[in-house]
Amino acid sequence: MKTSIFKLSISDTFKHTSTRAEGIQAREKLIQLLKTHEKLALDFAHTQITVSFIDECLGVLGENMGREIFTNKITLENISPTLKSLLTHIMTRRFNDAA
Repeated sequence: MKTSIFKLSISDTFKHTSTRAEGIQAREKLIQLLKTHEKLALDFAHTQITVSFIDECLGVLGENMGREIFTNKITLENISPTLKSLLTHIMTRRFNDAA
């Protein structure tokens, strides 16, 4: 079986990545893409992103999907050390809240 991986540039796809409302819109787009693609590769190159956006987009998505499904379906690329630390904190909190 062939795996469908869709690569998505965060900076090209989402022009604004600072508010919770923008994070909700981004999460809804990711949910739609997951209906037609088995996996998503999210490229964070050249992206300025806030805690509010990332929590609302990936944090809530991860909480709803669960850790195992999220980590099997979503890969993150070109993440700065600062963003990686932020994501680790958010996802740990969200996955623990879902448990």
